Amino acid sequence: MIVQQEVGSSLSSREEGKRLRESILAVLHDHDFVELDFESELVASVSFLDEALARLVEDLPTSDLKKRVRLLNFTEQDRQLLNMLTAARLREKEPLQPGD
Repeated sequence: MIVQQEVGSSLSSREEGKRLRESILAVLHDHDFVELDFESELVASVSFLDEALARLVEDLPTSDLKKRVRLLNFTEQDRQLLNMLTAARLREKEPLQPGD
């Protein structure tokens, strides 16, 4: 799936990110994996990446995400940003321990 064809030319808003996340989940419902082609475009939007990709941890185990969601032509800068956002989402899922 070419990301810009799926959500439009702007990859910056939560609304666009939500649209992509919903498309990803729909594809994964019927297929083993989805390939997202970013065509080497820099996204660098916290809102878009959080809504589109990091929030997938709410619906799928991390191990499934690594196997089933493939990011093609994804810039290293966006990958680093996504890793930080996903880690934050995973921390939110963990129950608080005494003393936290």
